[in-house]
Amino acid sequence: MTSSDNQKDCLACRLISGFGLIAMGAYIFSQSKNRKKIEMNTMRLISGSVVSLGLARLSNASFLKSSNSEV
Repeated sequence: MTSSDNQKDCLACRLISGFGLIAMGAYIFSQSKNRKKIEMNTMRLISGSVVSLGLARLSNASFLKSSNSEV
């Protein structure tokens, strides 16, 4: 396996982890209802961040990849 192979993820891995993160974000968002205002806003911020990471994972964003080039 070369270093170029390490930077590519299989489609199934990206789909499972991406949709998993989106589902976690949706769950956190749904649990934020009926909370105090500061708790609700914090949970919504966290859920938005998790959903954003899921979308970045699905789009194979470059900032998620390691920049190490081991020989």
